[in-house]
Amino acid sequence: MEETSLSAGEFCWVDVAVPDPTATHTFFSELFGWGRRVRPTEEADAYSIMTLNGRHVTGICEVEESETSRWMAYLLVDDLSQAADRAKSLGGEILKAGLEIPTFGLMTVVMDPTGAIFSLWESLRGEKAASGEPGTVCWVELVTNDVKKASEFYTELCGWECGETRFGDLDYHLFTRDGKDVAGMMALDDAANDKSISNWVVYYSVAGCSAAAERCVAAGGQVVRGPFPVEGLGDCAILSDPSGGVFGILQRH
Repeated sequence: MEETSLSAGEFCWVDVAVPDPTATHTFFSELFGWGRRVRPTEEADAYSIMTLNGRHVTGICEVEESETSRWMAYLLVDDLSQAADRAKSLGGEILKAGLEIPTFGLMTVVMDPTGAIFSLWESLRGEKAASGEPGTVCWVELVTNDVKKASEFYTELCGWECGETRFGDLDYHLFTRDGKDVAGMMALDDAANDKSISNWVVYYSVAGCSAAAERCVAAGGQVVRGPFPVEGLGDCAILSDPSGGVFGILQRH
């Protein structure tokens, strides 16, 4: 599996908090062929790391049964304290500050001015990403109720540029940094899922979109939308795991 080093201003990790981690482990293992290891800490059962060919790909942790599943994307920064102060000055809200994950890094959970939640991450050992391997994260996308406000926040916070483009009939926005695509953005009304609040959506690369959607259903998940073609990009589908957590898959052409 090829890997590339990541730098500040790029997303470096994702996880999902679910009411039933064991069922979610099984679901994603059947969908993507993931393995599982438990983080070696005193609270090891609280966080599982899903692996693919020995590489860490996604975290799974537990929330109360009364809560809904929550996906989290982690934005790599050089200095956590400075980035958190910057986010707050730009209208973000700090939800949890300066959490230490031993041997891995430091994190602060932020809600952007449109209501989308993400984490700032200062790594203690450097971060890498897989290059297009099926079953690994291939894209993150902000679905927002205020494109203008979100664009202003993230370009100022991350040093991103935001440009408009179209995929077929879909109006879309691309966040770039130093000429590299780092994330996408679309208006909530045009979103490929039915979430009613702003949120970050995680996409995984697949070798076959239709086959992956069928595996999702067979494993106890649901197809929220698709599969559907996106002109100039590939085939996509929006899925949910058995606990209702929504994510995407993408087969690039």
